[in-house]
Amino acid sequence: MAPGSRKTAAQREEIVISQGPCHGFCPVYQVSVTPGGLVRFEGLQHTALAGSRSRAVSRKTYGDVSRAVAPIRPPSGSVRDWPCENHPMDTSDLTLEWVGEDGQRTVLRYKMGCKTADGAMIERLLDQQIQRLGVAGWIGG
Repeated sequence: MAPGSRKTAAQREEIVISQGPCHGFCPVYQVSVTPGGLVRFEGLQHTALAGSRSRAVSRKTYGDVSRAVAPIRPPSGSVRDWPCENHPMDTSDLTLEWVGEDGQRTVLRYKMGCKTADGAMIERLLDQQIQRLGVAGWIGG
């Protein structure tokens, strides 16, 4: 590898955002982006598009997403739940995963509807990444 071309762990990790079911008609989906810019979408339930879709984005877009979610990334290899007191019981879980080249998963789980400033920040941050990846219309809402 040439000097200065060494990749950081974040530049080699696939990033996966998924939303699980609720007790209503919440969209259930999974979207991932690779360092090379491949975006994969799986609409599982109550999404505008059902099934698998893919699209390409730039490596810069991947880098933008990676940098945006880096501040909330748990320690490598861990699974963490975002702390929230008194969250609604009938809402979806959002999951953010970083999957390394070696298959190691780092996972952050968040219960939607957490009535805190941090909770609103997480939902807004992940929504921005969905928009950035160009799949918001596939999810619907």
